[in-house]
Amino acid sequence: MYKEKSCKKCFSMFTPKTGFAKYCNKCTEYVSRKCKTCDKDLPYAHKSCYCDSNCRDKHVRFDCVCLTCNENFKSFKNEKYCSRDCYYKSTTIGGKGKSRNRKLFSERIGLSRVCCDFCQKEFYKRKCNFRGKETNFCSNNCKFNFDTCTKRISVKCDICDNWFETPTRKLQNKKKTCGRKCSMEYIFLNNKSYVSKAEKMFYRDFLFESKKFKRQVYLLNKYVVDFINYENKLIIEYFGDYWHTNPNYFESEYLHKQKNMLAKDIWDSDNTRIKDLEQAGYTVLVLWENDVKNNPDKIRQILKENKVNELIF
Repeated sequence: MYKEKSCKKCFSMFTPKTGFAKYCNKCTEYVSRKCKTCDKDLPYAHKSCYCDSNCRDKHVRFDCVCLTCNENFKSFKNEKYCSRDCYYKSTTIGGKGKSRNRKLFSERIGLSRVCCDFCQKEFYKRKCNFRGKETNFCSNNCKFNFDTCTKRISVKCDICDNWFETPTRKLQNKKKTCGRKCSMEYIFLNNKSYVSKAEKMFYRDFLFESKKFKRQVYLLNKYVVDFINYENKLIIEYFGDYWHTNPNYFESEYLHKQKNMLAKDIWDSDNTRIKDLEQAGYTVLVLWENDVKNNPDKIRQILKENKVNELIF
């Protein structure tokens, strides 16, 4: 609670709700302020010093002169340049506005003047954007129109092995995918955060990097599966001992720090995931990390029983 104050209008004592209050509750209804431009009375609850945006623009805008093109313009602050182009062309240093015999501001930042490939309009572009890019566009509309007008070439997708047509400009990229699903799979495969080293070793040593098995596939709008074969609807899940809390090493009440879950809750979520995939018509094989590293013969027998070797070759 704040101490009692005396009102500046009626001089009566009152307990303020905030430390900045100067008037009592009765006097706040009648106290008013004036607009800085039109001198109209403003209510007490009105926060700004202007009644409208028009009054604010009239009062705030200043008449300025550009230092490069010497043209008159209006601004909310005492600005020195009318546009970004004049700002890049300037040779001023600091806030004094005096030109000195040094490089242009655009050269100091790393900008260069470039012509658009579609509309042939000049614009500034940073040198870091020239890496591996032979085309220059001033906007996304020019990029889209350039792709529609240029010739298209048939290219093979890196994931689904289907042929599709793309413009010649996009052949500079390393990624060659036909759609959004294939591009997501490409990101899953090449990103270190999604694919672990153990999964790569399993894919190399046991599945022999066969193209019949796809890695890190998004299914049922919920789950990301490690390995899948679409022909026989076979899914292979590689469970890490720590990430999935192997029951041979962890107790049911163990707290997983990264997931912030108990071990029994993780087991329940894995079981519901397997049931949902089986109800969709898939057969699921679960392989633990310890068995893959220490008992490879056991895993080869499991793969033979499920006829995985026939699908690889």
